[in-house]
Amino acid sequence: MTTRILVIDEDPSLRECLELEFGAERQLIVVASSAVEAFARIDEFPIDLVFADIALPGLDGLELLPQLAQRLPDVALIAVTSRDRSSRTC
Repeated sequence: MTTRILVIDEDPSLRECLELEFGAERQLIVVASSAVEAFARIDEFPIDLVFADIALPGLDGLELLPQLAQRLPDVALIAVTSRDRSSRTC
């Protein structure tokens, strides 16, 4: 069974990196750059796992995660962040 992973991060390079990493494991990756986009994605696709950046534009990850937990009660939610985005690598 394929795991459907939602990656929520405003950084396109990190989203791409995670798509490549998880895609290599034959997981279905759904991406969003904001909370608004994330809600649209969960309406479009069944999701099994969420990686959400804490530093999101608009509604940040700390505000988003409780809302996702209500809408997706059986889904694992993982908050991620990086202090220095310039040093991120895949």
